[in-house]
Amino acid sequence: MDKKTRKLIDRFDAISEKGKRVTIFVYQDFTITDASGEDPQEIPGIKSLKSPAGIAVNKLDEERYEIMTNDGVFIVTRIR
Repeated sequence: MDKKTRKLIDRFDAISEKGKRVTIFVYQDFTITDASGEDPQEIPGIKSLKSPAGIAVNKLDEERYEIMTNDGVFIVTRIR
């Protein structure tokens, strides 16, 4: 029986136009195969982005991200 797991694989800082800094966490889902007689293997799946509060983050392009909150939509730019 295959198992699924989610791992934190990266994190980076971003900033809004108003100067608010936020850390964006990058998670990736993995399927762990459990075929009898073979060593288990981790097969990488989809990646997802989350804010520190666990809110989904949408990638707009390579530098800009969108965070939807109860207070509105925030566009942040990745800090390099």
